[in-house]
Formats: sequence, structure tokens, C-alpha cells
Amino acid sequence: MASDRILIVDDNHEFVQFFAQDVLPQYGYETLVSTSGYDALRVMVQEEPAVVLLDVQMPDISGLDVLREMRVQQIDLPVIMMTAHGSESIAVSAFQLGAKDYLMKPFDLDLARAAIDRQLEQVRLRREKERLTRQLEQTQRDLERRVKELTVLFGISKSVTSLLELDKVLERVVDCLLYTSDAADEEDSVEL
Repeated sequence: MASDRILIVDDNHEFVQFFAQDVLPQYGYETLVSTSGYDALRVMVQEEPAVVLLDVQMPDISGLDVLREMRVQQIDLPVIMMTAHGSESIAVSAFQLGAKDYLMKPFDLDLARAAIDRQLEQVRLRREKERLTRQLEQTQRDLERRVKELTVLFGISKSVTSLLELDKVLERVVDCLLYTSDAADEEDSVEL
């Protein structure tokens, strides 16, 4: 599931190896790994993961600082904060900065998977909404173009009919009808 890539940002190499190589791949997720806040920001921009698992304590900047920088750089990715040394104030700050969920280490793997799955479902729904919006906008442009074409044709037909005598117009309409009915008859005979 290339679109379900999970970026794990944590400086604990044992945790990263276990979670990124042993746990998440068994659920079908591709993993990306970063061990520092600044590197994580680079990976977010270059690789565009679906979800970010972000540790609060990092060697260069904190997870909360990463969330702040994501706002500045307008990186719109769902973030699940992780910490072994959490507090209510950290959790509140994380949510205020845009984190979507919060996990305390060591966490239950089923709980972590449920948090990831919730965020992935939101990502999929947002992508589908964006796709449908683009499709609707294209359909609207096509309809507007078609209305313009029909308006032009209607204007031309009005000007043609106003310039011609009624007998000649009716004669041309009958010719067109005969032509189209002959073409339809030929198509029917070819299909048989």
C-alpha cells in the first residue's frame, strides 16, 4: 500500500526497528523512518507519507516544535504523538498544534493500529473528496463550454432562418431529416 506509508519519527533505534520493520509491515504498511525533527520535516516534504508517528522528545527539536514548523511550512499531514514521559499539558499542546491522536509508550499494538487506521481512513476520505471535487469542476467546465457552443448554434440558426424564406427553410429541414433517416437506415442494415 504505497499510499499508506507511515513515517515514524523517534530517536530510539530499538523502537524504530521493531515498529518499522516488524510490526507495521505485517499490516501491509510501508514505513519511513527519521531519527530527528529536522530530518522528519524534510522527509514529510519529499516523501509525503500518509500518517506521521512523532515522538515528543527528539535530539534536535521537540515533537511539539516539529508540529509548529509543520504549520509554518503548511505541511498538512495527520500526526499521532508518542511519548514515554507525557503529561496532560504536553497532550493539550500537541492537540492545539494539530496532532490528531496521542499514544503513551509503551502502547498496546492494537491501540496503535487503531489510531493509525483512523487517521488513514480520514486521509482516504479527504483524497476521495478532493478527487470528486476535481471531477465535478471538470464536468462543470465541460457543461459551460457545451452551453456556449449551443448558444452560438442557436444564434446562428436564428440568423439563418430570419434571412431565408420559409419555403426554403422547410425544404432544407426536410432534406436534413431525409439524410439523417437514410444514414440511420444504412447503419441498421450494416448491423444486420
